[in-house]
Amino acid sequence: MKYLFVSIFCLIFLQTFGQNPLEDRFHKVSSRELTMETYSKDLNAVAVVLDEQGKKTFEFVPEANDIYTTLHYYSKIKILKAEGIEYANIVIPYVGRETIINIKAVTHNTDGTTDFDTSQIIHDEISDGSKELKILLPNVKVGSVIEYQYSLVSPYAYAFRPWMFQSTIPKVRSEFNAKIPSNYRFLRTLKGNLSLDVNTAFPLKNCFTIPELKEAGTCEVSRYVMLNVPAFDEENFSLSYENYIARIEFKLVEYKSFRIFGIGSYGFIDTWEKFDTSIMADDFNIKSILKKNMFKSFLPKELLTIAPRLEKAQKIYQFIRDLYTWNGELGGLEDNNLRKAFRNKSGSVSEINLSLMSALQAANLHAEVLLVATRNRSIPTLEYPEISDFNHMIVKTIVDGKVYFLDATDKNAPFGVLPVKALNYKGRALDFVAESYWETITPYPINKFTTSVSMKLEEDGTIKGQFQNASTGHIALNYRTLKDSTTTKDYLNSIESEYENLEITDYKLVDKETAELPLKESFTFEIDKEFTNTTLFLDPFVYKIFPKNPFTLQKREYPVDFAYPRFYTTRFMISLPEKYEFESIPKNQIRELDGKKAVYQLTTLQKNENLTLTFTLLINHFHFVTEEYEVLKSFFRDVVKIQKNTLLTIKKKNS
Repeated sequence: MKYLFVSIFCLIFLQTFGQNPLEDRFHKVSSRELTMETYSKDLNAVAVVLDEQGKKTFEFVPEANDIYTTLHYYSKIKILKAEGIEYANIVIPYVGRETIINIKAVTHNTDGTTDFDTSQIIHDEISDGSKELKILLPNVKVGSVIEYQYSLVSPYAYAFRPWMFQSTIPKVRSEFNAKIPSNYRFLRTLKGNLSLDVNTAFPLKNCFTIPELKEAGTCEVSRYVMLNVPAFDEENFSLSYENYIARIEFKLVEYKSFRIFGIGSYGFIDTWEKFDTSIMADDFNIKSILKKNMFKSFLPKELLTIAPRLEKAQKIYQFIRDLYTWNGELGGLEDNNLRKAFRNKSGSVSEINLSLMSALQAANLHAEVLLVATRNRSIPTLEYPEISDFNHMIVKTIVDGKVYFLDATDKNAPFGVLPVKALNYKGRALDFVAESYWETITPYPINKFTTSVSMKLEEDGTIKGQFQNASTGHIALNYRTLKDSTTTKDYLNSIESEYENLEITDYKLVDKETAELPLKESFTFEIDKEFTNTTLFLDPFVYKIFPKNPFTLQKREYPVDFAYPRFYTTRFMISLPEKYEFESIPKNQIRELDGKKAVYQLTTLQKNENLTLTFTLLINHFHFVTEEYEVLKSFFRDVVKIQKNTLLTIKKKNS
């Protein structure tokens, strides 16, 4: 962490770009804004943006002999609750040679205002040229109104940041203006589920000049406004918020040079046909490194001679997965060195999975790679190529008419089971010979989690038992990954915290390192319970799949996505000594959502002093539209209630 000092170059920028044109909005805070205690359109809001303005301009910088863009920004926020004070800690991301100037901030309270001391500005280096500027506004408390502004100057005229109308707190007004020279042609896309209240654009002559131009050029002046923008509330089991949050995006599709010498139109790859042409021309230098003969010599000969095609594909996948260690780099379509990666037994995502594709092809198996975006990012733009959408690569193979998706960068992933991060619906398939196409990424269908609990009530009233967990598919992959990042002590403590007076006395983990086998766990436990008036109330759900309802929003404006189908089973068995008996046992229950999209069932079977309870939860349909949210929330409320409130009543005989 270090403090920023204004450089001579920044002073040049100040002279070139002048003051923030939105500065005249400062210090216009009304008494109503200062005294408001809640926001009428969202009574739970911890803070609300009262006004937000952005203005994007293009300007020629003589000192740099280049065209720069400037984003002038202004925001006014009301702090309504203690949890909202964090919104006074401003973080502004920027990259490379970008510079932030015209910084100003102030805190308004009913007893006066406090200006931000710009000497306290903090710059942090994040990674790979990414940086953050931090403003910590002073004297902020519940009831404060804060204002801040800045101008972000960028030499990257082609890189147009999206304007985010929506955020985690509501906004009364959000407005974005742009003045773009006609030499730049941007494709604009409104994302999310909200509509613009203002959407205008018009040409403005004589708005842009550079020394080489005999006369000033024309600009397009556009204005976009949203009013009364609701907060975006993130919740469990969802695709990336980027798919749903309201924003406007800009993609540069054509640029015409201003220069007298070298005048020309520079078209960008704006169609998939152009993308395929660049692939066929080997613009990315991939076709030249994909050589079947190379991997025929690299692979053990016994793999190439396996007769059953599925077994051959499985063995080759396991060989590549176990041989390579992912180096943490994503890679991409450029700068791949498969020979070096093989020699070092380490590589980027693209190097490892391109190697897997080549190895499968060397064995005369159909294989191609898919460019994908991980689930923490938006589903890729389908209409035109936006290479920056993609941040991962997987492999598709077809064996005996069946499609399998593979990712050899994850050592916990068995054949045909992708890491959940890769389950983002669409990938662009490439074999670097035929035309590319969109492929729908489907999850592995058999994902089971089974818990078997066995308890015994001793003559003296103590309870001892064992339970085992077994998981397959994506669930097993997730648990293996969890085990890599969590200590055994913390894991066991989390289980004990969900069950009163439970003590786990022994724990064993089986087949953790063998991804092809189910992951198994074994627990030995004791429960310290006492009889109340000769009666014992016992909770059979020692291990709870959903201890809390994952769906709690009053209203959810985007779909629920579980990523893959799931099948949970809990089997509970208890035997009583002769002097005890069951006074009451749970009633059988069943509930199905329409079309059996989700089902739960609780059944009990008693035979003398022995009782078996079985609870099954099936999530057959892993994507639920917004309109199904309320019924899904009610369904999981019942699931939690069954696990929390299902009790066996045991009493001493003749009492």
